[in-house]
Amino acid sequence: PNPFTDELTIEFNVTNRDAVVEVYDMLGRRVRTLTQGAAAGEQRIAWNGKTESGSSAATGVYFVRVSDGEKADMRSVVLQR
Repeated sequence: PNPFTDELTIEFNVTNRDAVVEVYDMLGRRVRTLTQGAAAGEQRIAWNGKTESGSSAATGVYFVRVSDGEKADMRSVVLQR
């Protein structure tokens, strides 16, 4: 669901093993890298609203970027605490 409160499930399809899923804040700072080197094909991964350091991300808009070396897609999500 978007907005989400506890956990966001991200579904994506990649063509090669170079897939990277990252979360950025409104200022363009990377908040969390969710996966690197995901297998090709349809994937599902969850973000629990935590930063790289393990602290809770603040309420607000974030951008989830999925890149597989050939193409990239970015979507906005809203975290409500």
